[in-house]
Amino acid sequence: MCKKILLPDSNELCFYVEENPVCVYPSTSELKKRPDLKEFDAKYFSKQLALGEPQLAMRFFDIEILDSYFNNPRFDFKINDYSGSISCKYDEYYNTLVRKEDDLYIKSFGIGYDEYGKRVAVVCLRYLNNLSEEQQSYWKNREVIGKCKVLEAYYINLVEGRWYFPNSLFSLFLGEQKCLNDLSEEIFKIKLFRETFENEKRPKEFTFFFIPTTKTTTTLFTY
Repeated sequence: MCKKILLPDSNELCFYVEENPVCVYPSTSELKKRPDLKEFDAKYFSKQLALGEPQLAMRFFDIEILDSYFNNPRFDFKINDYSGSISCKYDEYYNTLVRKEDDLYIKSFGIGYDEYGKRVAVVCLRYLNNLSEEQQSYWKNREVIGKCKVLEAYYINLVEGRWYFPNSLFSLFLGEQKCLNDLSEEIFKIKLFRETFENEKRPKEFTFFFIPTTKTTTTLFTY
């Protein structure tokens, strides 16, 4: 039930919801009047949040942007079939191995496609907001503007909050390899492959996020 009450010493009406409380936020036009908005000028994605953009609004980027972190040993780059995370590494004294300006933590990124079917990286605003001014500028310069779509599996997990983890061809292939290895060892007492790649041993390159190379093939097929 919604009740109307008159605010004390005012002619304004206030609406009060008894059973199902609701939140009311200022409009973008009203937020633009904020005097402190200039402090976000150097932080493009933070400013979008300050202007009322949803926390889980998706932004799309050239897939190649991930290479700079993947190939840098100072970053911890974790990845699975459809999502991943990036954070900087620390030394034994808990100091970052990168400059303060390059320190970052992206809790989750996913995969999507632009209007031409090309793969793009997907990050929501709430995680981009944590980046430094330099990092936000770096990502802004690689943003893809256009009709992009998020992979369904990533969207269902991140936005809808449902546990949905379909296996990709990469996971199925690695699972089959392990099964063959287990059968060979059980029957012939010898492994068909010298090594399998389940869990943490999975090659980072063996994913939709990167184009397969000869390096990936060499790493995987080690007998």
